[in-house]
Amino acid sequence: MYRSAKLEGIAVTFAQTEDIFNNVLPSEVDYEEELRQIKRLENPLEYTLELFLWLQKSQMFIDGNKRTANLVANHELIQNGLGIITIPVELTGTYKQKLVEYYETGNSAEMKKFLWENCMDGVE
Repeated sequence: MYRSAKLEGIAVTFAQTEDIFNNVLPSEVDYEEELRQIKRLENPLEYTLELFLWLQKSQMFIDGNKRTANLVANHELIQNGLGIITIPVELTGTYKQKLVEYYETGNSAEMKKFLWENCMDGVE
């Protein structure tokens, strides 16, 4: 993990917006407790979608948080026979808009609904 001094002054932004969503340094966040809360979800799909969103929002890394979240989520989904998450090119703008809304509110319900209805591949 990075030390706070190395991250000082780095603002976390999201492409196509000028908003700063999280200026909290990794040393100030209790990732273990947040992850414990997510692990309490018993439904594998609910757990994986929540984990997917949390990994993106938590900004554990300077770069690649969304890619890492997608890789981890797809691993969990495949392990449970639930398909994979793929964001259709034509919905990328909508996905980013909804992700920004999730970042701002912390409410994952609308984003998880969007993912389930539009971004799950290989689910019957």
